[in-house]
Amino acid sequence: MAVELRHLRAFVVVAEEGNVGRAARRLFITQPALSRQLKHLEDELGVALFVRVPRGVELTSPGRELLHKARAALEAAEQALTIGRPAEPAGRLIVGVTLAAHREHWFGLAEAFARQHEHVDVELRTALSEVLQRQLVAGELDVAILLEPTRLPGLVYELVREEAVSVWAHRDHRLAGRDELTIADLDGVTVTLVGGAGGATSGFNAWVRELFAVTGVHPHFVESHDPLPFTALRTPGSLALSVPVDFPEHVVQLPLRPRRTMHYLVAHRAEDASAAGRAFAAFAARHHGGPETGDAGPA
Repeated sequence: MAVELRHLRAFVVVAEEGNVGRAARRLFITQPALSRQLKHLEDELGVALFVRVPRGVELTSPGRELLHKARAALEAAEQALTIGRPAEPAGRLIVGVTLAAHREHWFGLAEAFARQHEHVDVELRTALSEVLQRQLVAGELDVAILLEPTRLPGLVYELVREEAVSVWAHRDHRLAGRDELTIADLDGVTVTLVGGAGGATSGFNAWVRELFAVTGVHPHFVESHDPLPFTALRTPGSLALSVPVDFPEHVVQLPLRPRRTMHYLVAHRAEDASAAGRAFAAFAARHHGGPETGDAGPA
């Protein structure tokens, strides 16, 4: 694979931070993913760009030479991409963020966007993904971060994160002591789905149901009265499939094999999206760290 702008951008940020961990947080990708990008760049160039020091990394002589050229290349690419662009976004931007996990990540993404677009006033709102979609269609939001939503006409979606799915069980559940579980292990087992008014139309629930349907395994589905997955597993017999969503201490995580992933998407209206909304969606998609490896679940 040839060198891409993302490799140069990763290199420049690590050079500026002098620390791979801080650079990964700034780029909104994992530290292993960033290390792979740096190794790919070094392999393509045939030189070492960094040396390790007690507090992080420092540029080698070839690294210092590349830094100037990489910054010039990124600046030239950014200028080229402004051709045909609308004016710099400005005004209020209302961003919906799912109540699922990684809220700090999404809030940090919004802060980074606001720093880059100083004329945009970002306001954040949180709710379940299906609620956010309704608000988006109604024009109450400009853009939203959603977890496995039921896709609606008139909205545009882009992938921004993939997350491994685990089995989550009350610590007194009969399966809670297992090291890992397969789909077949859940045949006949009671599986808790998202409840409340949005349960019937929940894309999250549809994903879980489809996972079992395509594998021919038949659990017993129940919808919790509580619409929030992370507060639904209150009884010893309760168990659910989910990405991490801030489950309480009495809930244990059991890896699911083979591996499956759920998708976080950024969405905005197709026709009348604001310039700031389109810019935020593009910004979020650019900061996607790439798909995780492993088996993908139903989309």
